[in-house]
Formats: sequence, structure tokens, C-alpha cells
Amino acid sequence: MLGLLPGTDTYRDVADHADAVTLPGLLLYRFDAPLFFANAGRMRDHLLALQAEQGARCVVLDLEATHDIDSSAIQVLHELLDELDRRSVTLELARVRTEVHALLRVGGVEERLDGRRVHLEVDDAVQAFRSRGD
Repeated sequence: MLGLLPGTDTYRDVADHADAVTLPGLLLYRFDAPLFFANAGRMRDHLLALQAEQGARCVVLDLEATHDIDSSAIQVLHELLDELDRRSVTLELARVRTEVHALLRVGGVEERLDGRRVHLEVDDAVQAFRSRGD
């Protein structure tokens, strides 16, 4: 989980930075590995558990450290979107690498995110969340 470091526009792991601030209703989550068949389900389950625990209405998945994604992981992202839709929770992406973005486009994930829910920076996603008044 990520939080904003006070006085900056930098988001860091709340487990490592006790002063990192989170926003009610918004879960910022960074996955620090390629997404593939062996870890995608674990990521989905952890993210869903955090969402339920936090009561988030919006989940932003920071994919900066994810440099590859396979077809199994794309299927898991569809499952994640399905479950979040059932919970009336939106999923947004931030800092998606070009090569991963292309794979998400081909796999149909980008279309489900409607383009507006893919952000260049985590702060862009946070600002979009705030402007919607979620």
C-alpha cells in the first residue's frame, strides 16, 4: 500500500514510511514484479483483501515495477475487474510501462478501463479521484 509523503508528491510504501498519508476511500497499491501465472492470483487476492479491509471505493494499481505481463495475468486482471465491479469499486492503473500497456491493450484490459482510468503518475490518479469526489 502506498501513501503520500507529507510536503511532497511522492508515494511510498506505508509499511516503510509511518508518516505516509492515505486517503479514505482510495487504495494505492504497487506491485513490484512482473505479473505472470505464478503470482497474479496471489496479487489479486491480496489486493481484494486490502480493498475490503480499507473500504476503498477506488483502487489504483501502480505498475511501474511491472515490466512484463503474461496471458494468465491478463485473465486474472479481468477477474479482478469483474470482482471489483461486483463490489462497485473502480480499478485504475498508474505508471504503466509502454510494453505492458501494449499487452493490456491486446488483452482487452485497457478497453475495460475506458482509457480515462490509466494515468501517467500515481498523483494523476489521486487528483482524478479527488476531482470526482468519490
